[in-house]
Amino acid sequence: MTAEPESWPPLHLAGWAETCATLHMWPQVVGKSRLATAPPVNHWWHVVLYVTARGLTTSPMPYRGGTFQIAFDFVDHQSIRFDRDTQHGAYDARAAHQFWLAPAEADRVLKIFRGRFIGKCSPVHVEAYSQEVSSAGFWPGAAPAMDAAFYAYAMPEPPGYKTARAGPSAAVYDTTLNEFILKYDDVRSLASRHDAPLEFLQTTYEAGADLAHWNRAELEAPAVRKGR
Repeated sequence: MTAEPESWPPLHLAGWAETCATLHMWPQVVGKSRLATAPPVNHWWHVVLYVTARGLTTSPMPYRGGTFQIAFDFVDHQSIRFDRDTQHGAYDARAAHQFWLAPAEADRVLKIFRGRFIGKCSPVHVEAYSQEVSSAGFWPGAAPAMDAAFYAYAMPEPPGYKTARAGPSAAVYDTTLNEFILKYDDVRSLASRHDAPLEFLQTTYEAGADLAHWNRAELEAPAVRKGR
């Protein structure tokens, strides 16, 4: 009988650094195709790769009257799959997705994230942060020695955010990255590990929203406001 895979396996970067580097470079190549073909969307979301049950995908991109799609299959270890169709697909821009980034930004390699934009203009004058935002997600490691972790930040960062409470107790504010960090290994050791990431994402969002004086009643569903 084949043993069931561990739901929270170890992810120490030293054990798969070369694979991580490869997975960083290939999405950059594919991302350039997305940049050249996909219609512009706010905050550069038209260049992202979307998370699927098997890996990553570009979603359909227009080309010569039809569409094509490039996908990474991490289950069957297929590098890229090309599909051609005449139908256009649609994706929710708020879904979890991955930005492919330059090698110099080593702290953000393969960073998968989801952002909550308030709609209020931000003083940070770049397209990615043209509105105030609470952003959170996961990355599997960064050179030279940072292992996998969940992260969260607010942009622009409101006063008091660095010392705000974030759960679970293993979460800390990293003054080098200017982000809250919850290490993957710390989550693995928790009895409540399946609930810990959601607690981290929710508490860091609440800290940023409250300190920035966002109108949470207009942003959140009733169940979220009641803490359920």
